[in-house]
Amino acid sequence: MVKTIPNFSSLYPDELLYSIISRYHLWSRNPYFSDTIDDLFGRSNVTISTVLPNRLQQICNKLFIDSNITSKYLIYNHTFYPLFLPFWSKEQNNEILQGMINSEDKSILNRAGILQSKIPFPEYLRFCLKCCNENIELYGEAYWHRTHQIYGVNVCPLHDEILMESSIPFTSKRNRQSLYPLTKQLIKKSIPIMFLKECSKNDLKISKAVYDLLSSDSPVLGLEKLGEKYTSFLKKNGLANYNGTVRKTELLKSFYYFYGNSFLNQMKCNIYKSSNINWIDNLIRPRTNSHPLMHILLINFLGYKLKEFFLAPIDSEKNFGKGPWLCFNAASNHYKEKVITDCKVKLGTQGHLVGTFTCSCGFVYSRRQSDENHDDFYNIGLIKSYGPMWENELIRLRKNEKKTIKEISLLLKVTPLTVIRKLKKFEDKQSDKVKKNSPDNQKQYRLKWLKVVNENPQLNKTGLRSLAKKEFAWLYRQDRKWLEENSPENQRVSNSGKYISWEQRDSEISKLLLDVISEMKSINTTERPIRITIASVGKKIGKYSVILYGLNKMPLTKGVLEEEVESIEEFQMRRVHWAIEVLKEKDDSVTPNKIRKVASLANSKISLAVKHIINIEIDEYYKG
Repeated sequence: MVKTIPNFSSLYPDELLYSIISRYHLWSRNPYFSDTIDDLFGRSNVTISTVLPNRLQQICNKLFIDSNITSKYLIYNHTFYPLFLPFWSKEQNNEILQGMINSEDKSILNRAGILQSKIPFPEYLRFCLKCCNENIELYGEAYWHRTHQIYGVNVCPLHDEILMESSIPFTSKRNRQSLYPLTKQLIKKSIPIMFLKECSKNDLKISKAVYDLLSSDSPVLGLEKLGEKYTSFLKKNGLANYNGTVRKTELLKSFYYFYGNSFLNQMKCNIYKSSNINWIDNLIRPRTNSHPLMHILLINFLGYKLKEFFLAPIDSEKNFGKGPWLCFNAASNHYKEKVITDCKVKLGTQGHLVGTFTCSCGFVYSRRQSDENHDDFYNIGLIKSYGPMWENELIRLRKNEKKTIKEISLLLKVTPLTVIRKLKKFEDKQSDKVKKNSPDNQKQYRLKWLKVVNENPQLNKTGLRSLAKKEFAWLYRQDRKWLEENSPENQRVSNSGKYISWEQRDSEISKLLLDVISEMKSINTTERPIRITIASVGKKIGKYSVILYGLNKMPLTKGVLEEEVESIEEFQMRRVHWAIEVLKEKDDSVTPNKIRKVASLANSKISLAVKHIINIEIDEYYKG
């Protein structure tokens, strides 16, 4: 049989195998040809894999002269590329396709996101007994089928039979250039997939879905479009809200009980109902590529076949009809025209859906949900913002054209009261602006700032700012240049060329720590004990930040802290001793309950060791 064909991953599906074999026999019999199959493929030094091979054009260039086999024919009919095609973007599909044809880069699997998936490749090559019998009858011998080698396919999609598992590894570092034919001896020695006693409906659906992907043209959707489709169909199943928010807990529970734990474990697609992150999240809100098996599982769960899912339109019906929507800005040249494309929907306080429509002219209005053919589509509802275009037209009509309030209200399609309110607001705003920027106001703030500066010559700008916040803020916004000229210059912090001696600092801090810790451990019945921690002792000596950021440079300090810092249990024991001394000083009886009460220790929060110490202390107290 044929051997030494470079790294075809021991897998030659369909008629490609027989094309190569028949040509090999032809060359072997013909004395005028000296090339052998070894020469043909060996000299090309091509790495081939049925997953996503590369440099396939070099293979086609080495084939016989009258061959009709092209690189794209090999890719679409004899590799796993069609399996991933619908779930990548058009750009990524083109990049991978060109890489398989010409690239010498061996990282295609990595760039495609396959190696990052937790779903493995099958351990051994698989086959269907009925397929083998049909192949032998038709071709004279059996061959490996591409569909059977996808992880998750445990049933033949054509015969609904559980697949047999051979002893031939799917991938092997040894014998990488060997072709393993599916011989009768190999068929006899193979065994059924052990973990399957009978094929389930889900097994059948998965195998048929994989077969459809490999044998037919599927549309390229891309991650974003897939996410929109999943969200749309989750809405139909009641697993997502009207605004696209997925009801995650319900989804995970439903998905878990739909397939069952054992089936998901078998597929290497476990989900965790209590986890915030699952692989389903990456399908609905895609960030990276996911394995096709995961897509198939979710599509099957939603009740669709692959073709139905791919062809089904996304539910583009909005809760307020199809966009674009009408704009009611009477000051614009598109009044009552469908130009609004931005509609945000939320649930109102009374349980109604409320849509907010925002136009590019700045006009924003909202209204409750209504039917598409209802006259409510021509009602505004609540105007949230008139926008600069409407406001400018209002001022022009009033100031330039001297229109009356009633005339303006008729032109801008609002009530006279709205016109009055908007004009008053504009006048107030103008008045505030004039007042704010008046020379008297500027003079007043300048004098106040200079007074603060002169009265506090020792302070820098930051210190002065804390004393005159209002004046600083006004001058910073309105008169910044004057403020900079009449403020103290920023002082640069300098250590005057002195360098820190960490050894000396370590010695000083370690001594301070020992004194403070000794004082904290001494029993003082008038003060409650404080737990000895890095923070508590550091703050007591005023060196907490130095200890926090420079501890690794101070070995003596680090040693003191490692030895003296208390655990919770140690601190509880110290509180017990303190509580006993307090009770003794009061000439009160010493009991476990009183000790716990004085020490503020809940019985359920203390360990057995602490309880044991309490009992020992009580015994010693009464013995003494």
